[in-house]
Amino acid sequence: GEGGAATAEILSGGMDTVVLLGADELDLSGLGDAKVIYIGSHGDAGAARADIILPSAAYTEMSATFVNTEGRVQMTSRAVQPKGEAREGWAIFRALSEVVGKKLPYDTADALRAELRGPEGESTT
Repeated sequence: GEGGAATAEILSGGMDTVVLLGADELDLSGLGDAKVIYIGSHGDAGAARADIILPSAAYTEMSATFVNTEGRVQMTSRAVQPKGEAREGWAIFRALSEVVGKKLPYDTADALRAELRGPEGESTT
């Protein structure tokens, strides 16, 4: 998006902070001295490189909305409770938004879904 950077640019260094959302299959050697925040559930290479790890629930531990490879929206139901201190991804970003003074306008997954649908129930994405 506007003001954003492409993945290759981010991974080539020069960033002060990089947030990895479950990113484990990337070459992170070019990040240099960047502070790395890892948000994920299984923690491979991304977690090993991280300065801060925020454990997120695995897909089986949350009711979520996904877009499959055919571009179809799918909703899932939680099969088991998240382990330890893990939270659903939306809840992690909601909490972080308040810490940085840019509080997101939702407190539940249903409120987030309503926000994404917009005022007339249509998707805003």
